[in-house]
Amino acid sequence: MHFKKMSESAIFTSLFITSLTIISSPFIQKFWYNIFMTDFSNSSIATANTSYLLNQSLGGKNISIDFYNLKFSLINAISQLVVLLGLFGKLNALQTTFFSLLYNVAWSLSHYLIVSRQNSSPDSRIFDDYQISSVYLFAGMFGIFSSLILKKPPSSI
Repeated sequence: MHFKKMSESAIFTSLFITSLTIISSPFIQKFWYNIFMTDFSNSSIATANTSYLLNQSLGGKNISIDFYNLKFSLINAISQLVVLLGLFGKLNALQTTFFSLLYNVAWSLSHYLIVSRQNSSPDSRIFDDYQISSVYLFAGMFGIFSSLILKKPPSSI
């Protein structure tokens, strides 16, 4: 066993990642929404019907926490926890915080690139019902690149 207190570390990490993502993700989502959807003006440049709920949620000046924002914050948190299954034991507390903030920015960027592409596409089926592409595919690629960058933990043998 790599850690003496593995259960406590896993529970704390899960709670920390989820809470930090729920707090920070709406701000980052609003930033990328303003870049890709409104060009920092109050009117949306997206014309597709698929972005209607997105425009209702993030279309104003304020950042409102509603079902749509919370849904994507929780999808982001689930995606981070998938990555951390592979990186558990390689990150300390400071690296976990930095990783979560970097992941929030990268995941939201990827999400709004897909939304932007969806708005210019005649086919509106880029998103699936359970966000498999946003959760597992992005988490897998981010995890591969993260594991290449991170050092291996010291062996206990």
